[in-house]
Amino acid sequence: MPYNLPTFETSNISLGPCVVTVGPEGVEPNIDIGAIRASASIAITRSTTDVLLGNPALLVERFANAESIEITLTSLEWDLYNWSLWALGYPLGYTNALDFGGLPTFKKCSLKLLHRMPSGATIEMDFWRCVPSGNLTIPFSDDVHEFELTFHVMYSSEDWNGNPLSEGEQLCRIKKIE
Repeated sequence: MPYNLPTFETSNISLGPCVVTVGPEGVEPNIDIGAIRASASIAITRSTTDVLLGNPALLVERFANAESIEITLTSLEWDLYNWSLWALGYPLGYTNALDFGGLPTFKKCSLKLLHRMPSGATIEMDFWRCVPSGNLTIPFSDDVHEFELTFHVMYSSEDWNGNPLSEGEQLCRIKKIE
């Protein structure tokens, strides 16, 4: 028997990419964003304010002073419509052309990431309201062309069905469906 073997459930172990759908703000996303690398990532961050008391100062409480979620995807498709709407946040989405320059606002969107695990369970990640980073790099190389898409999750008071969201669920919902 090996040393230091932890207790674990193989049904909780997974690998591979996810399927990403995107849609207009306030609506359950249903537009498949297409081929993406398996390196999609979701960074959930809570910035803190610590309360220290005494001498020497000891941590007695911690408060969250900011919460943020950043979603980064690597697209493999030359999809000018997706780039216009979902990379640059430009409301003018054309299928065969990308016109750019002169608009100060960003088109908001909603995102859903789905990942099927080897166990048969599905991880579903719902991001109620997002804004694209507004950045797009178009690389030319000998390898497959890759286009990074980054989204920042925004506060939402309602889910896609118009139901009010309580404290603690106003950015996203991540669930495992057995």
